[in-house]
Amino acid sequence: MSEIIVFDFDKTLTLRDTLTGFYLKCNRERRFPYLRRFIYYFVQILYKTGLITNDRLKSCGIRIFLKGLAIQDYKKMCQEYSHSIQWNPEVMRILQNKQKAGYDIWIMTASFEDYVKASLNVTVVGTKLRFKDNVVTDLLRNNYGEEKKKFLISQLNGREIIEFYTDHYSDYPAASLSQSAFLVRGTSVKKIKIK
Repeated sequence: MSEIIVFDFDKTLTLRDTLTGFYLKCNRERRFPYLRRFIYYFVQILYKTGLITNDRLKSCGIRIFLKGLAIQDYKKMCQEYSHSIQWNPEVMRILQNKQKAGYDIWIMTASFEDYVKASLNVTVVGTKLRFKDNVVTDLLRNNYGEEKKKFLISQLNGREIIEFYTDHYSDYPAASLSQSAFLVRGTSVKKIKIK
């Protein structure tokens, strides 16, 4: 079957945001963990008040918690963190049923692709980090908002997105490519009209 079902990750397949949790896991191994957390919470306030973009928030998080981390340590953290993710049982049931029915499952996420891939055996397109000399340096690509739509358009090759599951309006541009869209709030899943 060439039809695709797309799921967002954070607060759709999971019960809470995973990116902050991943940062905090990595933070335990770094110097000045409380100072790093305080700085990041301040940066989040700047984002929530609209003073910085999501790209800037992500770049700051990477610089605060991940910059200079060796690639092998980063991958180990991704693997370890993938086991602590709290799944949304209702949406995971939907994903598993769609997978059994033969649909191609894609996860489109603004979270780091590497720890999401370590969690699920499906196609994952997420935010990517830049590495130089085998250490984390910065943000390579933030898979957020319009970026998700651009990627989907570039990869569909005549295939159709049957359903799109998300918890957030920033995914509406990408969800508009699907035949049906669903809004996830906790364990509640409701069909919404986007087009």
